[in-house]
Amino acid sequence: MREVGAASVFNLFKDKLTDRNFIILTLRFGLDGRPPLILEEIGVELSISKERVRQVLLKIFEDCLKDDNSPLRDIYEASMDVVP
Repeated sequence: MREVGAASVFNLFKDKLTDRNFIILTLRFGLDGRPPLILEEIGVELSISKERVRQVLLKIFEDCLKDDNSPLRDIYEASMDVVP
């Protein structure tokens, strides 16, 4: 697996995602330098359910994983080892 820095992911997807989706991705993985948040914390911050946060993240990954060169592929694979 190649190393992908948070800053490079932040810049790559800033213009490719909707504002809300970008915020969710940023909060979940701490791309803005803050500690990563769990789904429930993101939901509280954005006034949506943690299930909706999960659905949005899944859609982001599904869309990005279609591209074999997407740096989100590595983040997704690494996140499968993390228990929220």
